[in-house]
Formats: sequence, C-alpha cells, structure tokens
Amino acid sequence: MSLLAGDQVEQGQYFSYPGRRFGHVAGEYLDEFEGLPVVRDAVAWLACAVEERLERYDHDLFLARVVATASGRLGAPPLLYSSRLGWRVTGDAARERGTSIRDRLLERIEPSRAAEADEHRAEGD
Repeated sequence: MSLLAGDQVEQGQYFSYPGRRFGHVAGEYLDEFEGLPVVRDAVAWLACAVEERLERYDHDLFLARVVATASGRLGAPPLLYSSRLGWRVTGDAARERGTSIRDRLLERIEPSRAAEADEHRAEGD
C-alpha cells in the first residue's frame, strides 16, 4: 500500500479509477517494495498480510496486518480523498509554532508540585 503525497493527485486518480477500468498499469508511476508494486515517491509504504476479505455491497473490505513499512517523503503533506470534497491536501501544522502543549501543562501543575514539595519538607522538619 502506498500513502500518497499531496502532489500525487494524478497517481491517485489513475489508480483509483481509469487504470483499473481500462486494465492498464502505468509502470512510470511504480516502484517495488517487499516484492510488491507501490507508487513511486509516496510518503510511506506498507506491506500487509490479508487476514480476512469481506464483500459488502459494491465494496471489498480487507482486514490486514502490517508486516513491513518503509518511509519515503515523510515531510510531504499527505493526499486525502473525500467523495463530498474531492482530492484534498493536508499540511497545516496542528499547533502554533513556538507553543508547546507539554510546557503549558507543566506550567499548570508547577504550583501544585511546588506546594507538594514544601509540604514534604515541612513534614521532614
């Protein structure tokens, strides 16, 4: 399995519909990982062992176990697809640069930690 980057819309579109429909595989998009074809220059790749296949309506669902991974362009924002919104690219930071949730939490608990330390010292005297 290939986790595509935001600049790989063409590959995503190709493998999600036209390539499958026309029975043609575009070799220029492919590399190999663990003996399996994967999309070249992706964010990362997973090799999976299928545990179970379920047929539901017009879909095949695969329950699989990841058996190998490889990283590609981990810094690239991933490509997403929504049937309602189409192809999307993520990439905005989840938190503001220069702020640390961990530091804010430590600031909140520091007064109670200091009071606890004072209490322990007083008990020892």
